[in-house]
Amino acid sequence: VNGALLSKFVGKTVLIMGELQSQNDGIATVLTSDNMSVNIQMQPGAFYTGPVVEILGRVQDGQTIEEMHCREFTGSQPFDMKNYDAMVEFMHGKYKEIFA
Repeated sequence: VNGALLSKFVGKTVLIMGELQSQNDGIATVLTSDNMSVNIQMQPGAFYTGPVVEILGRVQDGQTIEEMHCREFTGSQPFDMKNYDAMVEFMHGKYKEIFA
């Protein structure tokens, strides 16, 4: 999903990509593929280092996800958030029946 879709998935498990903006006291803020800030309730002891993180978690509200798992992308090539967002839009829009 992206930031704009979060409110449609409250209570559900989602996968979201974001650029790490900050983290403090168990809360990370990421900038999603559609340029929205989302708060991640990190697992106890978690610390993100990658510039881009993929979060699997349960949506608490339209701005917060409780992390279940995190994968960090630290490769030498930048992650293309614009292409990722286009894929999200296809998955939840025009081609959603393919991904259902």
